[in-house]
Amino acid sequence: MTPTTPPTHFSFRGATWNWNLFSPMTRENIMAQAANLKNVPLSLLLPGITLNTTPQDFRPIKDGYILQFDGNDWVVASELLRGT
Repeated sequence: MTPTTPPTHFSFRGATWNWNLFSPMTRENIMAQAANLKNVPLSLLLPGITLNTTPQDFRPIKDGYILQFDGNDWVVASELLRGT
């Protein structure tokens, strides 16, 4: 088997990270990066909602909106609600 060069970027659902953040590519380094996300937007989330984690708090989503079904579709029925 010949060694291959890893890609220079890692993308996950709209968010892109530079491979250098994971150097060397070990489970410990990946977990350290996952535990330190700061305002990471994802295209599947509503505007204003971002992912944030710390080593003490692994819950990535703390903010949200109240949605209401109007008989056809879900519509936003509130301002952005900030969690703690």
